[in-house]
Amino acid sequence: MMVLPGLLTTAAEGAEIALSVRDNDGVQLGGMSLLDGDVVQFEPGSGTAEVLLAEGDFESGSIDVNAVHVRAGGQIVFSTLFNGGIGGVTFGDGDVVEYEPATGGASVVLPESWWTGGSTATDVNAVFLRADGQFVLSHANDSDTLGGLTFTDGDIVLYDPDGDVATLLVAEADLFDDGNGDVDGLHERADGSLLLSFDTDESIGGLNVRDGDIVEYDPATGGATVYFSEATFDSVDLGNDVNALSLLPVCGPDLDGSGAVGFFDLLQVLSAWGTCPDPGDCPADLDGSGDVGITDLLMVIECWGPCP
Repeated sequence: MMVLPGLLTTAAEGAEIALSVRDNDGVQLGGMSLLDGDVVQFEPGSGTAEVLLAEGDFESGSIDVNAVHVRAGGQIVFSTLFNGGIGGVTFGDGDVVEYEPATGGASVVLPESWWTGGSTATDVNAVFLRADGQFVLSHANDSDTLGGLTFTDGDIVLYDPDGDVATLLVAEADLFDDGNGDVDGLHERADGSLLLSFDTDESIGGLNVRDGDIVEYDPATGGATVYFSEATFDSVDLGNDVNALSLLPVCGPDLDGSGAVGFFDLLQVLSAWGTCPDPGDCPADLDGSGDVGITDLLMVIECWGPCP
């Protein structure tokens, strides 16, 4: 796939990271002091951070975000350590919720009640939502069942809600060098590798990892490298534990948020053709020129296919 310069940024080139920290207000990153209910956007190149989702956006006071995925359309998929509410929706600590910052609306996309054990048994600890609607996730319990599969807190599972079927992607025994651990955050990349954080310091693929590190793990080889170092935090000795993580979408022409550039994105460009009535609210103006035209059309064509 040919890519126009500056249009797409891969993680290796410094893709922005969304993350939350565990149980510790006051952790500092990019010049900001974080609450454990904040989801922040960190830009590795500049070392700056800004809030994507503030703890104050929740309707239930103090809350701890312990799983997050930012979709291509900007929607924030999350789960929390405690029961709470946002956008008029009340949720439990085992629910996975999708929040739309543009409208303030929210919906539960994976209810806790779908797990065997009822409505209070499960705590989702890490989540990634694929473009096809399947969930890659991990949970915090020693043993729980979803989609007919019983798995533990160090396993990573793919769940298809349409068929109510879960399959094991990565087993705890294969992931952790000592065969035991707890996945605390994850993001699945286009090449099948996983960005992971962990509940405690661990050894993964022969690599010693801190609980504030984010690791890139290749399930095919079992190899691991540090993607984001705990040393990046400005704070020292404050328990800089990454509790949830997501790479931010870097696929501008994916206007419908599907995770791929295709026919419906092309239609949006064609339907908006011409001068933008409001240049500040003109998503199809991909080149920022103030109107939608041939350059925007070419950007869609050049990026056709799945987002990286």
